[in-house]
Amino acid sequence: MAIALTISGSPASPKVDPAAARVLNNAALAALRLPDGAPRPDQFVYTKMKNSDGSQYQSWLSVDGTRSGLVRGADGGQTITVAGCRNGRRLVHPQDNPNAPPVWQACVQTPAYFPDMPTSPAAMQSYLEKTFGARPGDPAYLTDMEKGINELLTRAYLSSGQRAALYELMAKTPALPSYRMWPTLSDATASASPSRHPEAAAGW
Repeated sequence: MAIALTISGSPASPKVDPAAARVLNNAALAALRLPDGAPRPDQFVYTKMKNSDGSQYQSWLSVDGTRSGLVRGADGGQTITVAGCRNGRRLVHPQDNPNAPPVWQACVQTPAYFPDMPTSPAAMQSYLEKTFGARPGDPAYLTDMEKGINELLTRAYLSSGQRAALYELMAKTPALPSYRMWPTLSDATASASPSRHPEAAAGW
């Protein structure tokens, strides 16, 4: 399903693009028909997307954030290891010397699945505001909301109800500025994969 849209409006007269809203509401209905099921903590969320220049982005992110994941095709085609976080610590290679032995760093666990995320548009709005620091009335409010929505749609495993709630919220939000899906969802898939990613280190 392709979603590439712009919802426009000025601060003085915010409005929703009716055509874009129809696309998003239809996308919400379609999302509710998708197969559903909660992933296991030891699984990875796999995302594959095609960028506008034809390059491919892939990521394998830990469902519960404790296992190291992998991103391919980010920031000019780089391959990046996303270190897992356990008990507030993660093992990483020093940025200034990738060949040096890995060292332990303090960290905050970053899961790719959020079972407590709501499934209604109103509750989803409050969730996004709290999670991504979007403050109503702030000039950056819509930009912060856009960043949060984009991150969830491209990096997280969403239940059908959660995905539908996001689409419905987007459909009714006035003046969401030039919403740019990176990339469009026509080439994006996300699923919980029971296997480890291709470059999983021994001992995970």
